[in-house]
Amino acid sequence: MGIRLVGAALSVEWAHLSHAARLTLVQMCYVAKDVSTNGHAPGTYWAGHHGLILTVFGVDPGTLNPTELASAERRIRRAIQELKDAGAVSLQSPASRGRTAIYRVHPDKIQEGQTCG
Repeated sequence: MGIRLVGAALSVEWAHLSHAARLTLVQMCYVAKDVSTNGHAPGTYWAGHHGLILTVFGVDPGTLNPTELASAERRIRRAIQELKDAGAVSLQSPASRGRTAIYRVHPDKIQEGQTCG
């Protein structure tokens, strides 16, 4: 677990994010590691969108009909885009057939004129 990353994600610096984006950031940081383990670089989220749907929205993607699943996936993509726009995450490797996207999490990034609280 990325306990240091989770702590940084809970900083007041990110209070301006939407509820969904902030929960997404915390979950991405929870899955990412503070140090390199099992071949994953520190600060790397690789677990895909379905895990985020489960933890952020509290619904199992496997129980959703196709329309509901598409809606939940759009909501997660919007949350991730908000995080990218805020500088909290960056795309390291895009998704491709059979592979999930890989993101770098930057919850300790200090935005211009702000400090981490």
